[in-house]
Amino acid sequence: MLTRKHVAMEDEYLKKLEPLIEKNGGNLSAAVRDAIDLTDIALKTYGSTDKASLAITKRDGNGMRDQCISLGQCIVVSSQMFHWLLEQSKGLVIDQDTLIDLIDPFKITSMPELQNSLNDKLKGFGWQTEVRMEYDDVSHPVKAAAVIKGNYRNRIEFVAGILGLYLASYKDLGISSIRRRTGCMKLYLQKKKNPEEACSDLFAHFGYHQDILRELNARPDFWKNLVREHSATNYSLVTLHRNFYEDLLIGRVPKAIMTIEAVSRRPVEEMPLQELLRTLKQVSETARIVNRIDFEEDIVKIHHAYRNMRAADRVKDIFQGIMEASGYVYNAELTSNMIILRHQPEVERKILELLERLKKGEQIFPHKLLEYLAFLREGHLEVREHIRILGRRIGKYVIRDHEKSYGIINWTLASFKQVFSAMDAKLGRQSEWELFNHTIRYSVRRCPISGNSELCHVHRNVFRGALEYAFEGRAELEIMKLLSHGDDYCEVRIHAIP
Repeated sequence: MLTRKHVAMEDEYLKKLEPLIEKNGGNLSAAVRDAIDLTDIALKTYGSTDKASLAITKRDGNGMRDQCISLGQCIVVSSQMFHWLLEQSKGLVIDQDTLIDLIDPFKITSMPELQNSLNDKLKGFGWQTEVRMEYDDVSHPVKAAAVIKGNYRNRIEFVAGILGLYLASYKDLGISSIRRRTGCMKLYLQKKKNPEEACSDLFAHFGYHQDILRELNARPDFWKNLVREHSATNYSLVTLHRNFYEDLLIGRVPKAIMTIEAVSRRPVEEMPLQELLRTLKQVSETARIVNRIDFEEDIVKIHHAYRNMRAADRVKDIFQGIMEASGYVYNAELTSNMIILRHQPEVERKILELLERLKKGEQIFPHKLLEYLAFLREGHLEVREHIRILGRRIGKYVIRDHEKSYGIINWTLASFKQVFSAMDAKLGRQSEWELFNHTIRYSVRRCPISGNSELCHVHRNVFRGALEYAFEGRAELEIMKLLSHGDDYCEVRIHAIP
């Protein structure tokens, strides 16, 4: 093959070679050789001069990466180190400032722009990851999907978090579901009411360690010491809410509701049963109050390791009280290493029927209560325990009804007296009330149900249930005398805690 060795070159091309000619001290041949070497590198890297030109002029690929490095905006790390960083950041989502630095929401507003911009950056950074978007509207999608492909799982997860944060923050798109396969992930997204709701979905899938990291950074010494103590004791420590611990110190059976409600972020009365059970398991096992909780249809098995059965019995009362406060009736059985709670929905239905009658203004003392007692006996159920539950529920209803009817916010001994004075008059009970500063002396001289110890037990628990709900542990009941115990009259004293 004959190759011409004399090259004719116009001034236009000589001008382009000027930087190389100057570099080589005016030696045109050396400058041409440098140009040939650069062309060889470009062809090997990009495959053609057109692709090389496009990559360099668009600041894409290696050109973009080199520019970022020269400006100090990027650094080069080894692949192994990069993978380690991604593994350590698992469960975390980048912050808004970092997101804006990567995807400018003022320049990139449409879905095609988002896809192209993100892919350009991923290619330029050498992440070997690609994003493909599907949407029902270019600028304001209601439904969308994102397919992220790549050779490395941790890179795919990290890119999904970045993309999800942008879509949640600026398009109100939350993640409805995720499908994962080898080398691929598909996000299904749905329009939400606001960015906060959309971000909540995102954090559930990709930011599940955000809260943990925030707390660790806020109180590092506290968490470091707590972890050390739990580890040193093989996780035998019990972590309790202060109010729970205070109840234990004064000998009261704690309700243990404050922690459950804090975790679920709504009152226990509004929790469906399955949510209550899941939250109860989470809180109890984390606090180490018990070893483990298992569910078998309508049975809750609570595994404990208490050596003293009195302590185990107190724990049983706590769990039973939680279920009772939530409106669910469970019968409890205690063994040396287990507490067994059996759900009794038929009793719940009967209690709800009686409460519905009260709401309609019907009188349930004493005939409807006698029917309820007969129902318990026919079912061979624990009569005393269930009439205690019924009484507490009625007492709670009475107080809540008065709060709603009369707009009572803060209960006092005087307002409590008014409620039960009116109830005594309806039941034909002759009672007296004497108020002394923070104490009330309540006595009953004549009562139509005093001859029936079970009905009397119901009423006492109505009184206790009302007292507990109205004063939330800020009042104590002291029983002095009872007609049902053979005394001449009933006398109790209520001591309000200032």
